[in-house]
Amino acid sequence: MGQNMLKNKIIIDIMELKEGTLNKYIEAERKNRFKASKMKKKLTEKMRAVFLQALVDDNVPDWPAKIKCDWYLPDERLDPDNWAFTMKFILDGAQLAKYGGKVFLARDSFKNIKGFDHDMFIDRKNPRLEFYIVENANL
Repeated sequence: MGQNMLKNKIIIDIMELKEGTLNKYIEAERKNRFKASKMKKKLTEKMRAVFLQALVDDNVPDWPAKIKCDWYLPDERLDPDNWAFTMKFILDGAQLAKYGGKVFLARDSFKNIKGFDHDMFIDRKNPRLEFYIVENANL
């Protein structure tokens, strides 16, 4: 990554996100907007817990930065864009994570997020998302 510093690695269990992939979210919206809202709240809260643990572990990023996501998917059944949609819940959860006067991500706006890099792989035995903050990424 050159002078970019890959840091703040956070492992996310993508199987917890599987219920919120794009097609499933659209289906929920079409059936009942309250069902979709409940889905969003549930997944956002799961992601808040992930980033809260990062704060407890003193894994606090230096914003602005880019985000790199290495997706290790269980299979090829869902298209990559379906998985990438879950970034909505991930970043919303990151904004809600607060501990000891620290906030993981104050806002998911252009001020803090300078871009995304998504790479997709298959790992049937250990599906996960490796979420990194790329500091000093030619900002």
